[in-house]
Amino acid sequence: MNEHEIYKNTFPLEARKLLNKVEKSINTNQIGGAKMIPSVLIVGDNFKMNEDFSIWYEKMLLKNNVFPIRGNKTYLSLVFPKNGSEKDYRRFYLSPQIVSCVQNKFYGILEISFEEFDGKDLLNSEELSRLLSYIDENKETIIFVFSVTSKFKETNALKELLSNHLLIENLRLEIINTENASLYVKTVLKNNGLVFRPEASLELKNIIDTKVNVNSPDFNGYSSLDIIANNLMYELKPK
Repeated sequence: MNEHEIYKNTFPLEARKLLNKVEKSINTNQIGGAKMIPSVLIVGDNFKMNEDFSIWYEKMLLKNNVFPIRGNKTYLSLVFPKNGSEKDYRRFYLSPQIVSCVQNKFYGILEISFEEFDGKDLLNSEELSRLLSYIDENKETIIFVFSVTSKFKETNALKELLSNHLLIENLRLEIINTENASLYVKTVLKNNGLVFRPEASLELKNIIDTKVNVNSPDFNGYSSLDIIANNLMYELKPK
């Protein structure tokens, strides 16, 4: 893995800003251990990018001596089972200890994917409370990176729930092109009561094509798209 390439080119700006923010906080405050390092809730469908971000996060934390004890492995990615058997869940919770076989606890990044869930099925899951207990028992040594797909309908509720147990940051992690940029702005406008005719959707795409250069280093990802959406709402607001 070419670290420079991943950090400078592959990651969207939001991811690079978050990494810089955490590293600056570590260097400024001389943080030791995992207690004050944020866990991350990723929204996105590019599972390879989620993994690359988690691995880079692990490397950055190790470089800054956040974890005083390092085991045999300091990064692990797991899929949280949906409707699994007791054996499935037991294997899930034992996995970190198994890969960290030179010590009693796992130290590092544990990425947990909720890719099998679409929202309330996770929040209503009986196993979620068990997972939250596991988080409470291990948050002194583990930084968690959770991920959900863009189809997950309860992202805000999940973040609020997790924030009762962890310091947590939200991150949309996907390569933005003009197509999904248009869809995002359209969704924001719809959520604010603006209904689109088919021809208006085409016009919106033309506006995005004209105003947004997603490949520019100045493009600030979804923050830039939020500004465009807000400007459009202002322009379309009845006078």
